[in-house]
Amino acid sequence: MGDLTLSLQRGHPVLLLLALLLSFAAAYWAYRRTLPPLPHGVRRLLTGIRFAAFGVLSLLLLDPLLVRESAETVRPNVAVLVDASASMGIVDRAAEEEEGMRREEIAESLLREEPHSVLAKLAKRYEVSERRFAASLESSEGELGVDATDLSRALEGAALASWERGLDGIVLLTDGIVNAGRDPVRVAEEIDIPVFPIPIGDPTAPRDLAVEQVLANPLVYVKSRVTAEATIRAKGFAGEEVRVLLKEGETVLAEERVRFEGRRESRTVPFAFEVAEPGVRRYTVEVPVREGERLQENNRVLFTVEVVKEKLELLIVAEKPSWDFAFLRRTLERDPNVRARFFVQGRDGKPRAVGEGENASFPYGDEELARTDLVLLVGVPDAAGRDWGERLQRFVRERGGALVLFAADPVASVPPALADLLPVAPPDRKIDFDPAPFAMRLAEPGKRHPMLRMHPDAERTEEIWGELPPLLGWNRIGPVRPGSVLLASHPRLDVEGSEGPVLALRAAGKGRVLFVNGGGMWRWGFRVRAGSTAEGIYDRFWSNAIRWLVSRDGFRNVTVKPERMTYDRGEAVAFRALVTDESLSPISDARVEGMLAGPDGAERRFFLDPDPAEPGAYRRTLGPLPPGEYSYVARAARGDLSLGEDAGELTVSDFSAEFLETERNDGLLRRIARASGGEVLPAEEIASWTGDLGLTARARRVREEREIWNHAVFFVLLVGLFSTEWFLRKRHGLS
Repeated sequence: MGDLTLSLQRGHPVLLLLALLLSFAAAYWAYRRTLPPLPHGVRRLLTGIRFAAFGVLSLLLLDPLLVRESAETVRPNVAVLVDASASMGIVDRAAEEEEGMRREEIAESLLREEPHSVLAKLAKRYEVSERRFAASLESSEGELGVDATDLSRALEGAALASWERGLDGIVLLTDGIVNAGRDPVRVAEEIDIPVFPIPIGDPTAPRDLAVEQVLANPLVYVKSRVTAEATIRAKGFAGEEVRVLLKEGETVLAEERVRFEGRRESRTVPFAFEVAEPGVRRYTVEVPVREGERLQENNRVLFTVEVVKEKLELLIVAEKPSWDFAFLRRTLERDPNVRARFFVQGRDGKPRAVGEGENASFPYGDEELARTDLVLLVGVPDAAGRDWGERLQRFVRERGGALVLFAADPVASVPPALADLLPVAPPDRKIDFDPAPFAMRLAEPGKRHPMLRMHPDAERTEEIWGELPPLLGWNRIGPVRPGSVLLASHPRLDVEGSEGPVLALRAAGKGRVLFVNGGGMWRWGFRVRAGSTAEGIYDRFWSNAIRWLVSRDGFRNVTVKPERMTYDRGEAVAFRALVTDESLSPISDARVEGMLAGPDGAERRFFLDPDPAEPGAYRRTLGPLPPGEYSYVARAARGDLSLGEDAGELTVSDFSAEFLETERNDGLLRRIARASGGEVLPAEEIASWTGDLGLTARARRVREEREIWNHAVFFVLLVGLFSTEWFLRKRHGLS
């Protein structure tokens, strides 16, 4: 029967006792004297009925709970986990009873067919549940993702799914190929549940050629020579020569031959080729299938290269020689991805070339500017006030070029053509210069802007910039124009009541303009404490600024890109978007919607979610996609207002880590069994196995709870008591 107890959910038993005492007192007082007088026995009966009714009401108001506890013996609970990853589709070396069978078919035979019948044998002794696993444990919420095997998630998931009832053992049918997640041996120790692996597959390495990986720069320039290194692994090809092909589509670009000396060996094969046209180029490294290879899925790897226009073309014109110009020149000359031409204004007011190309002429006309990506002015050279200033206007506004004005020294005035482009409004009078050293203060947009962000955390970025030597002098130029973005300001001085700009940014027509106001910046690259997190910040700042200002495709308020151009089969595809307004300030409340078109023509709609860690950024990860080439279009809107759109493409290769190491991993399965307290069950012994795992039945305490306040018996009891009291009162003449 078990133990039966009554507990109160809304009060202490003392409260019930007090209520019963009050109920008795009230009942006694009601019938102590009556008119007309009643016999003593009738008064005692009525007092008892009213006390019983009040007592039942008091009990029900305290929400009584009837608890019944009992012990019962339950059979052990066993989970059967079946590997459903891609490697289970491999056909191993033929055996008499397994000829032509895939590993997954062998597992099914062991589970359900005589004389093995693992499930039936286990069911005679235990409570049994069966689930599949691959990259995750099978559930109703999504697909398994068969192109990866995460055994740790399967073990943890099985234990978690049975936490209430308890799990006594795990029978594991797998080939032991694990290529994702935590160490399953450690997880087996942590869950403290005996695991009994049944190994599936051939433990000997098959004769196989595989392209393990290809290393290549994902971004290259037109007319440059691209190098790629392919790692080729061979098993069972000792003393044989193998062809390795580099292909674009069906065209063979290069062929190398490699000879393997050992039975199991990996060799690196280098390739070099030229790219002549910009765009996304897809290449394949392939090893032709050889006789005796049973597995062909790992003989090729696709990789993608984005080919962009030649190196960034920069034009730097300085008003006069200075330390700031010298350090800037040194930084740019060290950057392998830019080609910079340097000019310094001579005493006659004409810019003269310095360094490489000293015979170059100036001014740059529209034709020369058309081949330039960014113009950087150190100071205000006289050329900016002549016809060349009008050319700069067209360069920025119409062609989408980038412009930087670096006011490193006192600036007397700014010519109208140049002033019209700046994110700040220069005064009509002579510009004041304050020579006092100062440490610039990052504005809120500056803490998060890619140009200045040196750490994912905005506060840490501010600390890094605070470690730099102070700037030496500041031009009172401003205030910041409407629609421009203030990135950093002077900590003490202002312009017309507004913050004094040190770094400010704006979009001008199709181009972008950056204003840098402060001398002595060269010291950032010279006098930073060794080991400081600010070390190298000078080079990083200018590199970030130049690359952010220069847009190959023109200015975009909305950019949506996959984090990589090529994904392996089974990998999740991650998208990132950045949305800004016309003043380049981030927009965090937009609706960003994408449409992905696959190789079969089917379209898939997806939405990107705001990234709380980065204003204006949005992210979305899509589940594993089938191999093929994909294109996408993404649009951003705020309410009914369209903010812009972006488009691009990506590739999912048919390469899968499941086919790199294909032999059964007996060593791992033995370690899992040993760590968990289980044992390996050889597949060849299953026919004679009885299904006994050595698990014993266990006692389980069963607790049943029942609320009784709403039970019909108590309703009938109360109605009966009050009705009886009313009947007796009427019969004896009481009102």
